[in-house]
Amino acid sequence: MSSQTIAQNKQLIMRERKKQSKIAKSALRGFFLPSIVLIAWQALGSAGIMPAQLFSSPSLIVTAFIDLVRSGEMAGHLQISLTRAILGFALGGFLGMLIGVIVGMQKKSEE
Repeated sequence: MSSQTIAQNKQLIMRERKKQSKIAKSALRGFFLPSIVLIAWQALGSAGIMPAQLFSSPSLIVTAFIDLVRSGEMAGHLQISLTRAILGFALGGFLGMLIGVIVGMQKKSEE
């Protein structure tokens, strides 16, 4: 190998390391803010500063989720929520298509 090839390889390696470093820093930043928000939310909820009726702490939410899964209620609630979401999406899509066809058939829309 020539010294020029070695130098080019070193440059490629350095660029790749910088790229990986940027990705790692970006991932860390993306993890940092939500973590701080969750920690602050838990601390404020535990201290009683935030009313539990309005903002349940993350630990209470996780506990309630685990209880619902263990009791088997979560599956029923999930089925109802998914059914509502799918029906709402279908109804909205149908009405949007219907209105689009009606508007498209109007002569005024061609002008």
